[in-house]
Parts: sequence; structure tokens; C-alpha cells
Amino acid sequence: MRFSVKPILLIAATTSLCFYAVAHADELVSLWLKEASNTNKIADFCRTIEFRTNGSVVMIVINKGNNLKDTITSFSGTYAVFYPNTVRLELKSDSTTPFSSIESFIITNDRLEMLPLDTGVVPEPQRYRRVKP
Repeated sequence: MRFSVKPILLIAATTSLCFYAVAHADELVSLWLKEASNTNKIADFCRTIEFRTNGSVVMIVINKGNNLKDTITSFSGTYAVFYPNTVRLELKSDSTTPFSSIESFIITNDRLEMLPLDTGVVPEPQRYRRVKP
């Protein structure tokens, strides 16, 4: 009878990848504030995103409109980290249809950079800073 180590190696690799994804999910858990970029000013467009320990996510978008009338849209949903540094967001609001997005992310100290992977255009990275309690 011949013994194969392939099933054992496959189980070990899958398990370590799951633990790796959980570790990266823990890094995301926080309230993040979008940083200003060259193309928009934080005064004109503001977004916070909060990743919670229970797998839920809340995003607040504030658009400054004409006549200083702000439009505030709140999105809520779930997130799941899979594969290293990749997150799937499932979001909905009262005024829009539900949507999902797959984004890569990098966390360096208290900075988060997210880049949508499922768009047909070359997107600009979204940069956030961690809001300290």
C-alpha cells in the first residue's frame, strides 16, 4: 500500500491560507476616513468606511451639492477577506440597488489603500487613514 502526502499538503496549505485571510481581516477592523487626493477635495466629497468584527461594513458618503446642500448616503452590508489582501464588499442603501465590489487592499501602519479590481477602467486608489478612538 502506497501512502501519499498530497492530501495532507493540500489541507495544510488551505488551512494556512484561511488563517492568513483572518489575520488580514483583523487589520481591517476599524473606522477609516478617506484622505483628500489631487482630483477631489475632502470638503467636496467625504467618505468613511467602518469594518466591524462581526463581518459587517458601513460606509457614509457625503457629497457637497449646489447651494451648500449636502447629500448623505449611508451604505451597509457585509465584507469577507479572501485570498491575501483582497476583500469582497456587499453593500446596499435605501436609495440604491445592492452592489458588490472586489477590492485589493494594503494596510501600512494607520493607512489603508483600496483599489477596485472589478471595473473596466483603471481606477484611482482610494486612500484612508485610521480614525483613532
